[in-house]
Amino acid sequence: MTVREARQAQAAATWAQREIWDVIDWLGDQPQSFTMREMVPVPPGVTLAGVRRALEEAVARVDVLRTRLVMGATGLRQEVDGSGTLTVPVWSAAPDRVTADAKELVAAMTAAVFDLARQWPVRFALVLADETPAALVLNVSHAAVDASGLALLKAELRDALAGVPVEPVESRWQPLDQAAYEASEPGRRRSRRAVRFREDLLGEVPESLVPPSSEPPHTPRIVQVDIESSAVAVAAELLADRQRVSTSAVLLAAQAAVVSQHTGVDPVFLTLIVGGRVERRLQTMIGPVVQNGLFRVDVGTGSFADLVTRCYRQALLTYQHGNHDTAELAEARQRVAARRGFVPQVGVFFNDAREQQRWSGLPQVRSDPQQLAEDLAALCRDTRITYVTGWDQQDLTVFLSVSDAPGAAALQLRVDTAYVGVEDARRMLAGIESLLVAAAVGDLDMRQAGQVVGVRPAAGRSGSH
Repeated sequence: MTVREARQAQAAATWAQREIWDVIDWLGDQPQSFTMREMVPVPPGVTLAGVRRALEEAVARVDVLRTRLVMGATGLRQEVDGSGTLTVPVWSAAPDRVTADAKELVAAMTAAVFDLARQWPVRFALVLADETPAALVLNVSHAAVDASGLALLKAELRDALAGVPVEPVESRWQPLDQAAYEASEPGRRRSRRAVRFREDLLGEVPESLVPPSSEPPHTPRIVQVDIESSAVAVAAELLADRQRVSTSAVLLAAQAAVVSQHTGVDPVFLTLIVGGRVERRLQTMIGPVVQNGLFRVDVGTGSFADLVTRCYRQALLTYQHGNHDTAELAEARQRVAARRGFVPQVGVFFNDAREQQRWSGLPQVRSDPQQLAEDLAALCRDTRITYVTGWDQQDLTVFLSVSDAPGAAALQLRVDTAYVGVEDARRMLAGIESLLVAAAVGDLDMRQAGQVVGVRPAAGRSGSH
């Protein structure tokens, strides 16, 4: 497929592009962690030529798919090409193997690292069934889209394949436009406010947030443990409804409580992945918007319901101050380090990557407290906690992600086993479930949280991460 006569321009990289590029550059040759995958069904009747035409039109409209990120003398820049060619492999599959083969194909595509300075950050492949286009798969760098941007891109491709009319390119907000806003005085003011907020909190972060593990690190050092639990989802929705907050705030409170139990640290500091799509123009922008935000909460000795309310309020502050110039934040970190004699690090992350705050297809439970306890206990018996995979390095200590799953909450916990062992990670996930179930059944006193959670306190308090 070939793109011709699309917009060609360059500008400074946006704050979000810089932040994710820094992480990808640090990781080097580990593409799987920051490469995103998607499959788009091809509508019946669309030919090979129709797929090629749809791809050419979509790539021409979406600047970020033609953007290279180039480090120069003045910093990272986005260079948007006006023309270029992508090779789209075509794969033949049996009709009952389309989805399975598409997954295998996109997994193989993910194995190759994107050269973001020289290549466009996207790869496509087409799966045929009975010689007819059946599914389009794509592999796209996280430098090009975040989770919300990927959902928008999927919708863009779906509409292009279906021949749905689209808005004019001129009316779209794209990363080039975002870079211009960030360089404007309103953008600079926003960044300064966010950096001041972060600098104040960094002044409180203890030198040691998570002590080193007493056990040798696992090989590979970074591991992921997953939980799929209907009990977590049901309990989280019950608690969110009672407190009139989001389910995200409930899960955030559970993580804060479990981390505090493991480390003995209170208040708890977390890095929140901030979506940042508040303004209407960003809600439809295909590109990266997420940045890291700093969160602080006193776990305290009140009820878990109180902690949920505090987390909700504190998270709002974090989200309000999440978008910032990464260079200005680096300067603020240096100022804090000069004052305190160490660089504060917050390697404990929370990322709610769901598109919706509620789950679909959850089992029904009874409202009477005794019956509710019985129903949730039955759901807990179906919970699955599994070791998934591992990596040699990632810039994290504890990273909890929330993703969509039918009829259950799906949480993924990545840990650096130099600080949190594999079994401790399993206990943390089980502890989140136990805590939410206990709080849903009764008004849980946080002084009893240790008994409910069952997380083993960390062995030492030396070291820092």
